[in-house]
Amino acid sequence: MDVVNMPLNENDPMRDLSLAFIASGDLRDVIKTVNGLPENYSGKLTILINDGNLPTACRNLIILLALGAFNDEAIGPDIALHFWYSILLPAAYKQLLASAVLTFLGFGGKGRRDAPPPFDLTNTSTVMLPMVLGKEEEMLRYLGACNVRPEAARMEHMRIRNVPSQKDTASRMYYNLKPSHRVAFQEYRRTGMLLPFGADHSPYTIANSSLFEEKSGKWFQDDRADPLFGWDICEVIAKGKEFGASAEDVYDLCGDDGCIGPLVTLAIPESYRCGRGCFTNWRAREKAATVDGASKSINDDIENELKQRYPKVASLTNSPEKTNEAMSMWDEMNLLYDNSKPFLTYLKK
Repeated sequence: MDVVNMPLNENDPMRDLSLAFIASGDLRDVIKTVNGLPENYSGKLTILINDGNLPTACRNLIILLALGAFNDEAIGPDIALHFWYSILLPAAYKQLLASAVLTFLGFGGKGRRDAPPPFDLTNTSTVMLPMVLGKEEEMLRYLGACNVRPEAARMEHMRIRNVPSQKDTASRMYYNLKPSHRVAFQEYRRTGMLLPFGADHSPYTIANSSLFEEKSGKWFQDDRADPLFGWDICEVIAKGKEFGASAEDVYDLCGDDGCIGPLVTLAIPESYRCGRGCFTNWRAREKAATVDGASKSINDDIENELKQRYPKVASLTNSPEKTNEAMSMWDEMNLLYDNSKPFLTYLKK
């Protein structure tokens, strides 16, 4: 999600922006937002990326380091993309990732509790990480070292993709796909590699440790993990075509800068005042965040508004035989529910 959407909001390419991505998960929303800025944007962009899951936070940092640490504008995004989504990496990428991580760790210094000075990603972007080099350093070194055996990584990946209890779920994922996309989808599930269909896999010999738990070697994600989830597939196809990729080879489209573009003017300070943000899990922590926690009068008002807009709603709410259809109105009711006051309450906690 582009949380700025500047043409429809500020529409001022010189305006400074402060953004927060709380419980960010991966970097999709961050990249979508930064790449959505106009080419003539000249303001200062400050971004706070926060996640309580240590492997996730460290993976995000390494992806940022990969995007900014190399002079070659082609190699950085390719390393970041495969580190993000592929189970195996070329041996050269392991060395480059390890070098980027060690450079960053050496710059930050040991034992600091205050924010270290900004670390230059590019000539226009910096990253700041307030960290005590304990568990964080260990995790960064592990993720950047790629020490999992490739054979074990392949076997664990295949085990997860072929869990017997998930066979029906996996089959359903093919249902709405075009025939060519089914083939590409199957190839990614089989190999775990974000490469063009039919590409040579032989250079990819080093396991991507960031996708596997250090001690047990277990896969971090579930069997449905997919590089295309969370992206607008129409935008991915359109962007991929600009680089000459075929719309039929949908994972090649994602790899040809369809998902990751230039991440520029990025800074992550320890503390600042945020002008806008993306909070993905606040509704689970605030009772009145959804209509379920709202008062009866608010629910009645929203239900009446739905009935006025959609006459069929009245018959659903009055018919015990149509309970499932009536329950489906929950999403529509949340769209009409103004939860701005509960959100302000959440922010003050």
